[in-house]
Amino acid sequence: MRRLAVVAAATAFALAGCGGSDEPTDVTPTQAEATADADGFTPDEREVADAAAAYYALINDFQGGDKTVDFESVLTADEAATVAPLIGAAFKSQKTLGESVYRPTDVTIDGDTASAVGCLDSSGTIKVPSNTPEDAITLPDPKGEGIVTTLPLTKTADGWRVSSVQATDEEKVPCSTAD
Repeated sequence: MRRLAVVAAATAFALAGCGGSDEPTDVTPTQAEATADADGFTPDEREVADAAAAYYALINDFQGGDKTVDFESVLTADEAATVAPLIGAAFKSQKTLGESVYRPTDVTIDGDTASAVGCLDSSGTIKVPSNTPEDAITLPDPKGEGIVTTLPLTKTADGWRVSSVQATDEEKVPCSTAD
């Protein structure tokens, strides 16, 4: 949706000078359009998108067997105190081989709160007992499909942190069309 708005604005800006007049036009891109990155995110939105991606990267590491991860580096302190023991119990006797891939597609910021929407593709992973040697497993081929996730985030003194983690059982969608 954001890309459509940026493309429409850019097209309007480009066409504004095509009227045959040499007079300067007063159509200029907004600050957000002028500073958007390749994914269409402003610098502030990029911080939120990166914080959401850092959460999923930490979960990948933890589920893959790294039990030394610092949940407070990606979660608010309250959420870390609640979620870390639950995730720890869920993965006490199992691990996930392969990596989930998270691709942010939309970010909304409202003061010190934000939400990040993205596609989480775990199709190239497999859960196994924690004592299973990695070389004993053949990973499935990634299918490029996942679930659309929405993470609420809060700005803290240390940056953006995920403020609530909720399980989803959404239908799988192609990640390339999740936006």
